Amino acid sequence: MSSRKYKNLHTKEKPLAERPIRFLHIADIHLGFRQYNSFERERDFFLSFESAIERYALPLHEGDPPQVDFVIIAGDLFDSRTLQPITLSRTTHVLSLLKEEGIPVFAIEGNHDAARWHRDQEPNWYDYLAGEEMMIYLRDYTRDGQIHLEPWSDEELRGSYYDFNDEIRIVGTHWYGATAHNMLGQLEEALAGLPPKPFNIVMFHGGLTDYVNEMHAGISYEQLLPLREYIQYFALGHVHKRYERQNWVFNPGSLESCKIREYFEEHGLFVIEVGDGEVAESFHHTDYYSRPFISMHMDCDLYKTPEEVEAAVHELVADQGKAQLHKIKATWPEDIDYAAPVCQLEFTGTLGFPFSEIPMKSLEPWIKEQLGAFMLRYINDTTPLDYGQEEDYKERDGRIDRALLEKKIFQALFHLDTRFRPWSDPLSRFATTLKQRLIDDEIAEEELGEIIEKIDELLKTEGKIEEDPEEQEALTQELGALLNETDGQEDITAAPAEESAQTSFLEEGV
Repeated sequence: MSSRKYKNLHTKEKPLAERPIRFLHIADIHLGFRQYNSFERERDFFLSFESAIERYALPLHEGDPPQVDFVIIAGDLFDSRTLQPITLSRTTHVLSLLKEEGIPVFAIEGNHDAARWHRDQEPNWYDYLAGEEMMIYLRDYTRDGQIHLEPWSDEELRGSYYDFNDEIRIVGTHWYGATAHNMLGQLEEALAGLPPKPFNIVMFHGGLTDYVNEMHAGISYEQLLPLREYIQYFALGHVHKRYERQNWVFNPGSLESCKIREYFEEHGLFVIEVGDGEVAESFHHTDYYSRPFISMHMDCDLYKTPEEVEAAVHELVADQGKAQLHKIKATWPEDIDYAAPVCQLEFTGTLGFPFSEIPMKSLEPWIKEQLGAFMLRYINDTTPLDYGQEEDYKERDGRIDRALLEKKIFQALFHLDTRFRPWSDPLSRFATTLKQRLIDDEIAEEELGEIIEKIDELLKTEGKIEEDPEEQEALTQELGALLNETDGQEDITAAPAEESAQTSFLEEGV
């Protein structure tokens, strides 16, 4: 991906000596994440990283100075502490671009790529990259249960803080996890013990409790306030959406969308300008390569047949899907190659028939064609019909009334399909009787085929009827006649005697 035609959108470029110190803040890059088990999505995370660096860090044109003085990565450069060779290769490719331009990279670990045990001794991939002089890996150290901050050593390639110049210091911390709020007091003491600097950047992988979403390790803004005296820029990672507080706490969000909902939350990168010991300007950007998403929701409560759902999906794609696609294309950067979207279609509500009857095999390629989608994911989150509680089927002695339970299940199955719902009562009684006669070998196989054909014809001729007692009775008589024709057994239209003494499942409904 070439980005030398990129335009600098955040400020008019000045010679390096004439402009304020400027740095790029990114986090949660998650290189190596194979989302949806897709190699192409795995590559997208690398392309986002490469695009962000080319667009907002490297020189825009040959002979230009770099756009920033340094880059900070606030954790989760990788999605896992175990790397595939292609992930390491892609990482070193981007970092080497920065190294060639003399742009230092300062990084800390995150929860995804941190060493699991003995962090002070166990090497990780950050150590390897530091050894290759592609980054300066910063983290604090624990001795005697207390946090210690040590200056960076070029000889040992380790340390907690790095003095970039006379004004700016960059401090790194390790992943504290759920103990983060307990460690802030120690961090405050450690920062207070350092030689003073006008502008201190502290990188920290953790989220404010106001913004933590389905994650842990949250800390409150009030818990951070005692550190304000020693920190001019608190560089956060971990939470995948952008937020900032009081011009000193900044969280850029992830570069790519690790979950579909993240696409619809603002996330990206910060370009920060430093002046007079404080943040002079902050620019948040999202206009680098990042694959778009289209999310559609289908409430199935309104539809009675697979054909109705199929038609509704067509309408949904034409309306909601096309509207999202139009917005994506309208806001896509002109100087970045377009990326086909990932589409998600979620089915919810109570489906009136088996989900398998929705023709997804034909709908899927049609939707992808209509929206020019890279992939379609559909989620069946419909609610199955409830058969009731066990207590509903117990007799007086506590045993399960299996006959009643069986009838309830048959009725529920018919009720689940909206095409048969009006006849669920007579059909369930018919199915119960038919099942027992098949078990007792009272109906031959050829007779069963004839019965099924007659039922199909009967339901077609009945049409769509309301749940009217007279209609129900008429259908019950006709269904009973089918079985009575075969062997002259008892009429199924009469309710069993034991049901007259209790509220039957036919009277209760589902």
